Amino acid sequence: MHKHVGHDHLSGNRFQIVGLDPTANTVAIQYDPNAWMPDAEPHQQMTWTEFVSHLINGHFEIYRGT
Repeated sequence: MHKHVGHDHLSGNRFQIVGLDPTANTVAIQYDPNAWMPDAEPHQQMTWTEFVSHLINGHFEIYRGT
């Protein structure tokens, strides 16, 4: 995981932001593969508005990793 990590309170898993696509207005996140739920996709793309909405609603939290 990178220096800054996120926590998804909906799934209980950690994630990191692995890419931004300004043309498509998307954020690419990757969930921690060691804590991932079976049969779920560890890589997700979402619009930046959806990502920020998750932050505002408390579903996502970003903090400095160790």
